[in-house]
Amino acid sequence: MTFKAGLDKFHSRNRIRYQNTVVEYSEHLRDLIRDKLSDSMSMAQSLDSTYPRRLLQDQNFKRLDDNELKQLLRETELLSEKLRKVELLSKGDNIDVTLDAISEDNRRAISLYLSDSVEKYRNLEPFANKLLLFLDIVNTKFRPQKIVHIRGQKGFSIGLSDGSSIEPKLLSSGEQHEIVLLCDLIFFSEQGTLVLIDEPEISLHIDWQKKFLSDLEDIGKATGLKFLLATHSPAIIGKRFDICQEIGDIE
Repeated sequence: MTFKAGLDKFHSRNRIRYQNTVVEYSEHLRDLIRDKLSDSMSMAQSLDSTYPRRLLQDQNFKRLDDNELKQLLRETELLSEKLRKVELLSKGDNIDVTLDAISEDNRRAISLYLSDSVEKYRNLEPFANKLLLFLDIVNTKFRPQKIVHIRGQKGFSIGLSDGSSIEPKLLSSGEQHEIVLLCDLIFFSEQGTLVLIDEPEISLHIDWQKKFLSDLEDIGKATGLKFLLATHSPAIIGKRFDICQEIGDIE
């Protein structure tokens, strides 16, 4: 279990206060989600406010044929489904369009509307992919006793098998470490960074160690991070001797 120390600004004396790291990271992730949604809303408002002008004046945008409209509808459905899984899109935000009901006079308007919708959803898709990766890795380890959910602007919550929930600070030290590590790598590291990890097995369950390299590979694909790992754990190395080098071999 990790804590960060700081000065308590609410007392006249400089008392040391301690902030649980997993609580701090859960708050950072909540704030990041809110920022992403705020940016997306600004972009959506810009598209909505210019929609009438673009519909009437933009002669470069042509109405789409049936195949193009079907493709756009399919893409909006897939994107919206992904965004709803992490509550970046509310359940009520559905695009209900039936091609048979679109008249020729309305086809250009619907074409532009669907194109705008796809652009809005694509704007959030990279961040949604990171959230889904976070959930996939952490829930593979936490299930069946616990499951982590993304609750939109509320950040993440942790549910128990009996339907109740617990605060992040009540997780085990290993579980807290896992969430902090994943948040650091997936959300708070710059693309292309070389990350040095020293003996991660210290806080990892043996089953978690066996998946550690594959988790890093998935994170690297999603974030562009590169990793240099020092470990004494055969469970972490597994059969991946092709990417390992013993320190004694380095001259």
